[in-house]
Amino acid sequence: MYNLEKKFHNLLENVEIVSFDIFDTLLIRPYKQPTDLFEHLEKLSGKENFSKKRILAERKARTKLKAEEEDIEFDDIYSNILPEYKNLKDDELKLEFQTLKANPIIKKMYEEAINAGKTVIATSDMYLSKDFLKKVLDANGYQEIKHIYVSSTCKKCKGTKNIYKLILEDLKIEPQKILHVGDNLTADYYRSKECDFSALLIPQIIKNCPNIWTKRLEKIKNTRNQLEIGILKALFARNNLRKEGYWHNFGYYLGGPFVVGYLEKIKEWVKLYNIDSLLFISRDGYVLSEAFKILADGDIENKYVYAPRILNLKCFLDYRDKMDYLKIILKLMQNINPKITNIPQDYEEAKEVFNKFKPEFIDYAKNNRIEYEHYLESINIQGSRIATVDMTTGLYSSLSFLKKFLQEKLVLGFFSCAFADAEELPYNIFYNRRLTNDDNEIVCLSEFLITAPEPPLEDLINKKPVYKKIGKHEQKNLEIYPLIMEGILNFVRDYKTLFNDFPIQIPAQTVYDLLKVFIETTEKQDRKHLAQIYFSEDACTEKYRSLYSYMGFNYFLRQKIKIPYRKLRARYVDFKREIKKQIKYFLYEHSKFRIR
Repeated sequence: MYNLEKKFHNLLENVEIVSFDIFDTLLIRPYKQPTDLFEHLEKLSGKENFSKKRILAERKARTKLKAEEEDIEFDDIYSNILPEYKNLKDDELKLEFQTLKANPIIKKMYEEAINAGKTVIATSDMYLSKDFLKKVLDANGYQEIKHIYVSSTCKKCKGTKNIYKLILEDLKIEPQKILHVGDNLTADYYRSKECDFSALLIPQIIKNCPNIWTKRLEKIKNTRNQLEIGILKALFARNNLRKEGYWHNFGYYLGGPFVVGYLEKIKEWVKLYNIDSLLFISRDGYVLSEAFKILADGDIENKYVYAPRILNLKCFLDYRDKMDYLKIILKLMQNINPKITNIPQDYEEAKEVFNKFKPEFIDYAKNNRIEYEHYLESINIQGSRIATVDMTTGLYSSLSFLKKFLQEKLVLGFFSCAFADAEELPYNIFYNRRLTNDDNEIVCLSEFLITAPEPPLEDLINKKPVYKKIGKHEQKNLEIYPLIMEGILNFVRDYKTLFNDFPIQIPAQTVYDLLKVFIETTEKQDRKHLAQIYFSEDACTEKYRSLYSYMGFNYFLRQKIKIPYRKLRARYVDFKREIKKQIKYFLYEHSKFRIR
């Protein structure tokens, strides 16, 4: 882009007037191709076949052109469309107005031309009216444009060169004194050059975006959602202009679609079940809560609530026949009762210790419940129909924990995905497919993406969180995650700006497929950065594993297709330092002699 700006600067010195093309130059749409807007409107309106009928109506209008006219008007299109689609005319204009946004690269050129004292005009082949385009350009910061030449009004097009001739006649200027900037090789570059204009061809941002993430989107095989994938490509191309760092882009490209897809589904559920308050569960709910504030404009109560597994254990001693949970309870009681000296490694022996001191445990839990009730009172939950929001679940512990306190007020739990069903608890799941062990890498990646810039919780004292002492792995994660979160929230802001009144549904299958494609196509810089990340693999948050080695090793074991040798070698080299540890862990997990 630097060379482009330099070329523009050099050409600008020798001209008096700068003519900018409008679409894909001054303004860009968040669609892979213009007709995607019609498909988007079809989905929003529920009117089947609108996209095809809208394209056909435009084609019919063009066949009726008079001999002296070279283009049609917007009204001509809707006069040729079937009656059941005519009421979408205003909606199409509203969608155009909201989604057309300034191209930041061309905006700099426009500002440079204005600051240099040049006259700026806009030139476009388009059926939309001159008055409508002026409103859009003004709304996007192009208020200093002196003239707008649009084919729908002057009935002359760039392809025939007649609109360029009209400009020369109207402005009474020599063609060499005009610089035309546009993205179409024929209409903008060759035709203007044939009229002796200076010309600058710019790349089309979406079609020419070299970003690896747009290539990953193309690998998603879910052909039923090509509109959403096209919109994601446009948003990815938009972010590519920011020139941000790896972790910001990691959050934008991978976490952004996940968060928007999940939260748009939650907005549907909120209306369906008449929910008036959402409780976002720590830590996974933090970025979801911040993103929901952007998307929902404060229409519904939004609370970030501490309800981790450790509090459930402290308040209800609910270890669910799991050794890891039982060990946590016994460790907690070691600080209170000096008689508990050693924690047995055998489950039955640990259970005997628990039963021996059970009366003390019960008193301890009762005091913790009182403390937690005070905490809930302090955050002042107003809703009478409450739902919780969390990420992956297997035991629904946060939902069952809060249900014991909020009783009938808590009507639903929302989860991104689940490994099991809950018989007695009401819940909805975004990715409505039962997860298996083959999904572990995707789950770990999503849990890392959607978390919080705070350490794990250890306790609540005087209604305030007390965090665990963090080690080097958590410290590194806390340094990185604010960058990831900013990328996610920038995606949400871009989405909100473009689609506030016209939301899109990014299906769960699409966002989980994107996670899977990322795992399968990690490149050198991905491996370099992910190797820094370690995640906790146990309930006590004491054991940590490398995220990348975990993803890479498990994918390597399960891969059923033939992988090129160079890719296999690259994967092996990147996690060879971890491979012995992973084999040991794998054998332990699958051994019939495993201690239980």
